[in-house]
Amino acid sequence: MRCAHEVASTYRVDRSRIYVIGFSRGGFGAWALAEQFPDKFAAIVPIAGGGNRHYLNRTNEKAAFWVFHGSNDGVIPLSDSVVLYERLKALDRNARLTVLEGVDHSGVEWATLNDAELWDWLLKQRLEGAPQ
Repeated sequence: MRCAHEVASTYRVDRSRIYVIGFSRGGFGAWALAEQFPDKFAAIVPIAGGGNRHYLNRTNEKAAFWVFHGSNDGVIPLSDSVVLYERLKALDRNARLTVLEGVDHSGVEWATLNDAELWDWLLKQRLEGAPQ
């Protein structure tokens, strides 16, 4: 997080609108960052990633999650995302899950990042109480 802190300290950054997006291993990283630095992110978007559902209680109650996964992913099972999403919902977190039907692991990243609704949604996410 040192690099992110340096960017935010050097440039004009709205700290209430810092988001993390990760695909595949980066999706695992997005989950981990949400758990390890809960006060930093307004929104977390794991794409075809997995993680440890037992640590999701460490995530910020005010952060928003949008989880994406392809139904035909042969690299990281769809169930990895489903289990994490269900745990978020059990914790009463702001979470949504999109399963891209017929999309495999190599296609889910671009299908997600080309979704205009994702970008509109992200810009609406703000982390209350974040320093300006």
